[in-house]
Amino acid sequence: MASDSGGLLLSTEFHSDAKTTDTSIICRFNGINYTVHISDGALRFHSLPGYTGPLKEQEIFLRNILSAKLVGKNQSRRPLFSPRDFFSRRTGVYDASAATPELQLCVAKRVGEQKWRLKTVVLDFESAEFGERICADIGQFIEGLRSRPKRLMFFINPISGGGQALRLMTRRIIPHLKAAAMPFDYIVTTHSGHAREWILEQPDIGKAFDGLIAVGGDGIFNEILDGVIHRAQDEKITSKSDLSSPTVRVGIIPAGSTDSIGCCIGLGDPVSALIHILLGV
Repeated sequence: MASDSGGLLLSTEFHSDAKTTDTSIICRFNGINYTVHISDGALRFHSLPGYTGPLKEQEIFLRNILSAKLVGKNQSRRPLFSPRDFFSRRTGVYDASAATPELQLCVAKRVGEQKWRLKTVVLDFESAEFGERICADIGQFIEGLRSRPKRLMFFINPISGGGQALRLMTRRIIPHLKAAAMPFDYIVTTHSGHAREWILEQPDIGKAFDGLIAVGGDGIFNEILDGVIHRAQDEKITSKSDLSSPTVRVGIIPAGSTDSIGCCIGLGDPVSALIHILLGV
């Protein structure tokens, strides 16, 4: 078993509905100076007077932000995901000599009818205090989203899809989880029934994890689902008619040969499936 964890900067002075911040803050994005504030569930950008370009007003919905963190200038020079085309413009040049940190957002963006990708958005504020305020507000909003998972467990079938499930986990899924600051554990299954056995043996699995995720084909997903259902009945059933619904959610990141389940729910793309899980939708 392996694990990783991450966190968010939070503010005790922030109200969880995140409708409006009291003042606008000046920041620089893609070489353009904006005032930025949180209003009606979105981070809204308005260009300063005198700007005549096409990007006068922009917005990022808070529900699509997966993580927010302040980083040093040198740290943010090579973001994990390209910010290019997030606002249909390339990023500007970073000023490594500036003393203030930059705010790095990991944002989910729809790039097709059923395809999503993560983008890194870097904001340069005129003072560290302003950056900290926005970061705290965004972090508190994310923390208040009840549908978002707090910790995930992944089960990888190493032979699914001719071995592509394990490669997908190491090369794509783990980097995305780290970018989204999502704590996680994972198990590479060693035999048929491994995932089901683990689920039935663990105490308080619903308290330890918000979701059990299959990385592979339909078989590993069905195995997880079978374990979750049997566990729920073993814990709650008192008579033949007393059936109980599972309390832990299950998900799938398709990496098998046919991926019937993923295709049937419109999530045949593995990265898009992961982003839906991270967003809690």
